[in-house]
Amino acid sequence: MHHRTTVVGFAGALALSALTIPAAAQADDFSGDIRITKVVGNGGKDIVLGTTDVKTFTIAVTATDDSGIEVGRTFPVMWHTPLPNGDYYGLVMPDNIAGKCVRQSFTTTTCTYTLKINPRIHVQDNTTAGTWTVRAHALANDGDYITKDSAAKAKVLRNSRLTVNASPEPVEGHLSSSKRRRLRPETLRSEPS
Repeated sequence: MHHRTTVVGFAGALALSALTIPAAAQADDFSGDIRITKVVGNGGKDIVLGTTDVKTFTIAVTATDDSGIEVGRTFPVMWHTPLPNGDYYGLVMPDNIAGKCVRQSFTTTTCTYTLKINPRIHVQDNTTAGTWTVRAHALANDGDYITKDSAAKAKVLRNSRLTVNASPEPVEGHLSSSKRRRLRPETLRSEPS
């Protein structure tokens, strides 16, 4: 029982370290032969945000160890920019830290987590649009552990649309209603027809 308490406490400390240690000081950390073999954010697609609606997406973490992976002890954290004081700009964690885990074999397990980005809170402007980093942690049944600081990358983009009004404008007086325009890289010239 004491071993379980120690492992749970250690896993909690690792989770907190993901939030408090500046990125420059963080590096992959592991003990034993455990490996994180695959991390996929949003099924490999870009995460596209609007301006108001909360965006829900998944991150899947696959880990392997000769003793098997302890279910509920594998989790990701997604962040955009580390700040000099150790905080993160744009930090997102799963709603349910246990996730939904499927054992692929005795040694390999894939856990899928649901995360949410609220564009009014996490990404208040376009400064966090771009590439985010996924940090993943896994714990094996024999106590082996691994934390991959940069286990995967995910693109977070703002949904944008360009609307063009190409309808003709009214003509005043004696002016001709048609003009031909040629767009050149260096200038925009207008020539009468």
